[in-house]
This record gives sequence, C-alpha cells and structure tokens, in this order.
Amino acid sequence: MALADLNEAIRLDPANAVSYNNRGITRRKMGDFGKAMTDYNEAIRLDSENRNAFANRGQLYRLKGDYAQAIADLAEVIRLQPEEAAVHVIRGQAYLGKGELDRAVADFSEAIRLDPTDVLAYCERAVVRAKLGQIEEARNDLTTAEKVAAEDPRGINEVAWLLATCEDPRLRDSDRAVKLANRAVELAPKKGHSWGTLGTARYRAGDWKGAIEALEKANELRFGGHAEDWFFLAMAHWQLGNKTEARQWYDKAAEWMGKKPRQCPSHQPPALPGDGDAETLTKTEGTKDHT
Repeated sequence: MALADLNEAIRLDPANAVSYNNRGITRRKMGDFGKAMTDYNEAIRLDSENRNAFANRGQLYRLKGDYAQAIADLAEVIRLQPEEAAVHVIRGQAYLGKGELDRAVADFSEAIRLDPTDVLAYCERAVVRAKLGQIEEARNDLTTAEKVAAEDPRGINEVAWLLATCEDPRLRDSDRAVKLANRAVELAPKKGHSWGTLGTARYRAGDWKGAIEALEKANELRFGGHAEDWFFLAMAHWQLGNKTEARQWYDKAAEWMGKKPRQCPSHQPPALPGDGDAETLTKTEGTKDHT
C-alpha cells in the first residue's frame, strides 16, 4: 500500500497494529529507518504478540548493527512461531554480526532442518564454518546450496555472490561465480541484483570491461544502483586507467555507506583500502580516508 493510504488507515483506526506494521515496512523501503522503527514500536505496543512487527523490528535492529536487540526481538518471534525457518536465518545473521559463531551455526542449521531448500541458510552457514576453520564443511554447504537453488534465479544469485565476494578467499571461485551469475541473469534478465552479481563476478575474474557493462545494467534496473555495485565500478574503472570515473564511483559509494544501515555480514561490499587491487584508489591526491 502507498504511504498516503496507510496514513489514512491509521487516522481512521489508530489502534490497528497491522496498519502501523505495514507503514513501517513502507517507510523502511523508502529509507526512513527512524520512522519505520517508531511504527514497529507502536505496532508492538498495540499488540504484544504481533510476530510480524517483532520480526520487522528485529530485522531493522540487525541492519543498524544493534545485534542484541535484534536477537531479543527474533527470539520472541521464534517463541510465537518456532517453525519459521526464515526467522532462524535472520537471527543467525545477528549472531554472526555479534561474533557468536556457534550460535549462528545452530540457527542456520535449524533453518535448514525446517526448510532444506533454504539457499541463504546454506550460504550463511558456509560463511560461519569458514570463520571456524571448517573449510571442507563450508565448501559442502556451498555445493548443496547450488544444488538446492536448481533453476531459482534468486538462489543461484545468492551462491554466485558468495563465491565472488566471500571474505575468506578459500571459498571464492570467480569462474564458477560468473557461470552461476550468467545463469541467474538468463532466468531473470530484469532483476538488477543479478546483473550486479554478474558484474562483481566478472571483476573478480579479471574481466574489467565486462564488469562495467553488467554493473551499468544493474544501475539501470535498480534506479541508480547500490553501493556494492558502485565500489566494483570504481575498481573496474581504476583497472582500466579511468581514474576520474573510479574516484567518482568510489566517493558516491562511500557517502552512501555512511548513511545506510549495514547489511548482513556475508553480503558486505569490499573494503577498498584493504582490497589489494584497489588500494591505490584511496591514496590519490586530494582524497579522503574512507576506511
């Protein structure tokens, strides 16, 4: 529903918790995280067992980096509906962000038990297992995720993104990432996130021009794009010697990252100063330290 419609619904029935929750969702999508949080709070005040409001507030806390509050809200959702796999995934991401790796694995494993087709749960568990030094188990999770994804473009995209960007280089496989990302684009050519993943995978594979082509398509489909696309556009332009374009994209991405909540830990865009092939980008004359 449009924001104006939800405002009117609340004016007509100010005790309707569902309307506040729905307006919170709309405001979050608009980027108004403060007002979204206010709406979720009011929904919960009106209905202390509104699991959707708890789930949405928990997700927002997680994105803001307030992992303890996120875990508390998501535990309440699980109490109200323990068989919902997606909530265990989100809480696992919060535990991962908080550094409680064993608890993260437990939640991802429970999500997989509840829904053996949950590709994101396998991908996230692979990330945590790699952090725990369980590399073979992590690789097995990625292999299973790829099989489970089958012909689902969203699932394929999740696996491709992780293979291209995983913090642990032992799990990266740029050629495999390109292959999967191409398949995701074939299945869903109008989805900007798939094109973004393809551009990122091409960058990792050393195809700078192909990366720029795909990332520009992602920007077009995503109405301007997202910071992770802009970081890789910056690096691809830098590799090709396009220093001005590289600086413009990097500064745009850095500014955006300073304004928005963080995403889940395994989906972080690259930290440019620590990414060897882009390190000099942060050292050009007249630039700021964006670390």
